[in-house]
Amino acid sequence: MEVDEQLPNAPHIGSSTKWAKQPRDANDLEGVGTRGIIVSGSRDRTVRVWDGQRGLCLYTLKGHLGSVLCLDYDEETLITGSSDATVIIWDFRLCATRARATDSGIDAGSGEVWVPSKIGKLEGHGAGVLDVSFDKEWIISTSKDTTIRITSRKDMALKRVYRQHVGPVNAGCLGKLDDDRTVAVSASGDGSVQMWDPATGECLRVFEGHERGLACISFANMTVVTGSNDQTVRVWDAKTGACRAICRGHAQLVRATAFDPIRYLVAGAGYDRQVMLWDAADALAGPTCAGRIFDVRLDAQRIISAGEDKRICITDFVAGEPLMRLFQ
Repeated sequence: MEVDEQLPNAPHIGSSTKWAKQPRDANDLEGVGTRGIIVSGSRDRTVRVWDGQRGLCLYTLKGHLGSVLCLDYDEETLITGSSDATVIIWDFRLCATRARATDSGIDAGSGEVWVPSKIGKLEGHGAGVLDVSFDKEWIISTSKDTTIRITSRKDMALKRVYRQHVGPVNAGCLGKLDDDRTVAVSASGDGSVQMWDPATGECLRVFEGHERGLACISFANMTVVTGSNDQTVRVWDAKTGACRAICRGHAQLVRATAFDPIRYLVAGAGYDRQVMLWDAADALAGPTCAGRIFDVRLDAQRIISAGEDKRICITDFVAGEPLMRLFQ
């Protein structure tokens, strides 16, 4: 099976938005619509937390020695991965409360400036960390070194290393099956998509059908969505492994996918500078960007994309009109 070349080390975006310039392009998005916060990471080695409603940068976090390639967060924790082969865990508990109250992150009660602090650092990968995901129990990090490291969230101790891929593991995420069992899915440049048990390291299923390397994966509501260098987005049944749909329309690598399990909408963003939406078999035109797109997220109102044009584009979901562009 062909192993695709390494994906670019572009910055990432999480649940945040900003009007100020960031020196390098944006690479990953996470948490769109979570209390109006967006978080982004960049080749400039920083992580930025934004007020997504007003376009203000609330915090700039420093700690990585390489490009910040991926992130994930919830109400308590922010986790970032980098080309420096490390994962940093940040205390994120006050971002959803104090950070929204002012433009500067100053707590109205104490008058003190609060900045998310590092509470842990995970090492051990032999190459850049390409994706991170976590839940109440596990933290997983995928890497160019072809492995996935599974760490306990409680004590930050390494539990096992998953070694079933033979190419760079470009993406991975945790999710639940219909029997409430936690599983992980991972997508590799070797062309394979695998589902496995983080508690045991057992491979449970291999999803077959993509003709080239995988770049991205989403998992929700018993549905797995993948994007590939074969220019397609595929929708899979997590229980059976059957391919439910093949979404076509991109002319180059599909770098990012997002899935809305309520409306059953699938979004794909690619190096052809297009964001595309599919409802069943019908593709809708999304925003066009000035460069290759590295990540995309959607909620009930907005499509947010980030790419090598050094901007985060926030577009009205219904009207298709740009709402704001960050880093311009």
